[in-house]
Amino acid sequence: MKPISGIRRANLIYLLETRFEGNQTQMAKALGSLPNLISRWTRDKPMGSAAARNIERVLKLEDYWLDNDRDNVPLVAQDVEISDVVSHNLRVWMDKSEDLKTQGKVHRASGVNQSTVGRVLNKEIDPTISTVNSIAKAFGRNGYELMIPNSDPRQIQYDRDRYEKLDPADKEKITSFIEFVLSQAQKESDQ
Repeated sequence: MKPISGIRRANLIYLLETRFEGNQTQMAKALGSLPNLISRWTRDKPMGSAAARNIERVLKLEDYWLDNDRDNVPLVAQDVEISDVVSHNLRVWMDKSEDLKTQGKVHRASGVNQSTVGRVLNKEIDPTISTVNSIAKAFGRNGYELMIPNSDPRQIQYDRDRYEKLDPADKEKITSFIEFVLSQAQKESDQ
């Protein structure tokens, strides 16, 4: 059985990745703590019970959520509103972009009305496929990428642009490595 410190660390890392996209500064701000404390909790510093309860309270988690080992629990499919996903991803893309940081700039680059861009960001509409594709093209991306939930644990996070530039042999190495790791994990779980 894992020690409670390891369980809390794993759950904190899960929250960091799924709710804050791995950004320790954002998480610290939401929790009202220092980023270096988040960093230490994700590495070597055991998290105390008072801190765990405070995180659960601030993030509106159920009591003792951080103390539950989730490694061998089957995933439950979550209902996801596509407007939430598109809004979140568009906001992230805009924040990371040098040229498309405002609704007006997204409008000019995509041809989608500025008011529609605003309604997408504010989750006031379910965007059409045409709207999603046009906005994604403005960022040099594919429409489906705007609709992939960031918190989907079945997704592998990687830089798709850099992957696309790899030669076929390197892409095959990546695929082989993933298959190898999955088969090793399957062998261990079958024992």
